[in-house]
Amino acid sequence: MRYLVLAVLLLMQAGPVKEYVPTEIQMLRLQNAQKDCLLAYDRVKEAQAEYQKDLSLLNLAADTVKQENHWDQMTQFDPATLKFSEAKAPKGPTK
Repeated sequence: MRYLVLAVLLLMQAGPVKEYVPTEIQMLRLQNAQKDCLLAYDRVKEAQAEYQKDLSLLNLAADTVKQENHWDQMTQFDPATLKFSEAKAPKGPTK
């Protein structure tokens, strides 16, 4: 807490910070680059949502395979390798 107060006091003593202003052309380039970033971020969010949907469908297909083969529903499924394995025993409390 002391360090926070000290940092605030030092910032207050430093005075106003000099602000640099780009030219109009530079500002337009920056705004275009910023808009490109925002559009890319929107595409990433959409791709993430699609990935989550597809991963859910893959897990549902794996559950169907478990049922068709009469495997324990606790059987582990690895979506990266498409391999099934025995369910891991739950860990008990550590002593």
